[in-house]
Amino acid sequence: MRLLLVEDEDDVVQAVMAAVTADVVVAASRDEAYDVLDKDRSFDLIVCDLMIPPFAGAGLAKSTEHGFAVHERCRTTVPSIPIRFYSGKATLDNMTDVLSANEQVDLFGEGSRRPMIYVHQKNRPMKFVDEVAEMSAALTALDAALEVSVAGPISDMAKRAVGIIGRRAGATRAEVRTPGSAAAGLSGAETLGVLYHDDADALRGRYFLKVADHQRIASELHSFQTYVPTLLTDGFTPLSEVLMHGLRDRASISYTLADGFDRSLMQLAAQDSSLALTALARLREDIEPWRSVREQTPTKIVDLRGAGVDDATVVGADGWSELNERYEASTVDVPFSVAHGDLHGGNVLVRTDGEPILIDFGDVGIHPVGRDPVTLELSVIFHPSSPLIGSGWPTVDLCRDYFQSGTFFADSPLRDFLVVVRDWAVEATRSLDLHAGLVYAHAMRQLKYPNTDHDLARALAEAAMRATL
Repeated sequence: MRLLLVEDEDDVVQAVMAAVTADVVVAASRDEAYDVLDKDRSFDLIVCDLMIPPFAGAGLAKSTEHGFAVHERCRTTVPSIPIRFYSGKATLDNMTDVLSANEQVDLFGEGSRRPMIYVHQKNRPMKFVDEVAEMSAALTALDAALEVSVAGPISDMAKRAVGIIGRRAGATRAEVRTPGSAAAGLSGAETLGVLYHDDADALRGRYFLKVADHQRIASELHSFQTYVPTLLTDGFTPLSEVLMHGLRDRASISYTLADGFDRSLMQLAAQDSSLALTALARLREDIEPWRSVREQTPTKIVDLRGAGVDDATVVGADGWSELNERYEASTVDVPFSVAHGDLHGGNVLVRTDGEPILIDFGDVGIHPVGRDPVTLELSVIFHPSSPLIGSGWPTVDLCRDYFQSGTFFADSPLRDFLVVVRDWAVEATRSLDLHAGLVYAHAMRQLKYPNTDHDLARALAEAAMRATL
């Protein structure tokens, strides 16, 4: 258990550190607490005195306003972490506003709800010590509640999320793996497939689980609720559990997976082209309700590109030229509609009968029409889970002929599948200008990832520019 203690009195600090079993980080002023939170937000509990100085050496300026300022910073930057005031200056009058925003949360899946904010008086230290001990014991019990087998690397908070969900499901064993290689993504979030079993080895649940920062999970929840079950009737994973607390500075969202969705569309395309094409046709039918155009807006290419990668990463970088400058200043008419937004081949799982299902809804929203098929095609070139990574296809020279589809796809190991995806992109965009703009934006976005092939990305961007300038 990790604890941030905001306290300037050495005797109190020593007493707390001696009484609790935790990894304690101490901040002795408001500004020091700010500095700690700017660098490290991985705490299970934040404990704050109300009467603290604004900065080191300003003991005469101690005030409750600085303790409340730390609380406000915590609620803004790490709303998922519970806070305990440990103070002799807390009163009903000065704590009313703070406590009015309190909520009760099952932090560790144990079934008991704990307040996110609580006030401990310094004249009753054992009550504070007892609560910290209870929280520490709950975390220890969580670690012991499930036997977790992991097929690859996993963070501590992802493992904790697996444990909390399994505990609530009544499971005693969890098998963690990457569903269809979808977890090898580029967004920084962890995505996992988890199978839960009980003592009798009966299946208690099959989940797709994402762990990311608090804001990203909140955004994904909003996107899912706004655009998925309200518009689609088939082809998506149902929402299961959302953990906004108990994972330090992280949060998680999980979806229920039906049995049999064990391969990604990317994998299937390399194994069974015919079945992959069946799945692709069904996928297009499933997401047809998203296609209704919301608006059509003249949009500069720089704005299409800027949605995926900022100027600082690409402007002036290797390969940047006057051609980029001219192209990004040009304008294209862009129709917008709802789209998945990250439709790489690992975010579609496929059952043995060719039935597809979408996962990972963090980028669902209003996007340029055609973004999904362009992303799907180019994921075969760039995404880490692509079966063609390291295959030698395509070459840099071939990427410069990207819009000559007969030449570009001639020797592709996934030719039949990719030709159909390209036809989808052409049909959706309805103009070479928009199609090229989306290819350019996706290619330039790859330059922000250290492990993608930047030479291929720059060659594709060049092809897009020369196709329309």
